[in-house]
Amino acid sequence: MFTWICPTCGREVPPSQSECMNCASNAAAPTAPAPTPVVQPIAPPLTSTEVKGYAPASTTQAPLFHPPTPVYQAPVAYAPPGVPPAPGLPPWLITLMVFGGLLGLGAAFYFLYLPSSKKEVETVAATPTAETAAAPKANPMGKQLELTGVRILEDARQKLQVRMIVINHSAADMGEVKMKVTLTSGSGTGPSTTIGTFPVTVSDLGPMEAKEAKGSIATKLRAYELPDWQFLKATAEIIE
Repeated sequence: MFTWICPTCGREVPPSQSECMNCASNAAAPTAPAPTPVVQPIAPPLTSTEVKGYAPASTTQAPLFHPPTPVYQAPVAYAPPGVPPAPGLPPWLITLMVFGGLLGLGAAFYFLYLPSSKKEVETVAATPTAETAAAPKANPMGKQLELTGVRILEDARQKLQVRMIVINHSAADMGEVKMKVTLTSGSGTGPSTTIGTFPVTVSDLGPMEAKEAKGSIATKLRAYELPDWQFLKATAEIIE
């Protein structure tokens, strides 16, 4: 099939058409007005300060700024100008000073306090008490007396009576002897128990002589409640 070419647009046109359909449609369409040129004003040149401070616009959002938390710092003490800091003592010198001080206190306590306290103790020991000064001296003849043959009886009023034999082992005539008798009980191997004390008077006790004496003892015990005679012991102290 033969076609002819449009001289205006250069397209092939079938032989049955006498004119180009493309050029005919373009001629029928309204012609758009030519665009009016827009004149942009010329901006003045930028100064050096504006050029330095220029920053291109950023399409992303700037991150939020968080100021740092302030940290407290202790003030530093500075020595005044012109005055050098005083040098500290070495540790060995401080230790030596402390040891010397303790040694000095111990020596002062030993030489000053101990002698005075020792003198006070000696003074108190040498000074007789009122009880010691008031106590009568023991009669030396009391060592020559022996109490033996102790028996315990009850009188009609149920009072305990102690009977014993008083022996004078000396060659001196003691005459009338007034003494305080202490009655104790014990087995001889353990501690003794004091039953009571009572006065006893012996008349005309001659040299190497033995006489019977008796006295009443105040106690709440009955005669059968006391130990047997072999567990009783009587000691005498001469009063006059």
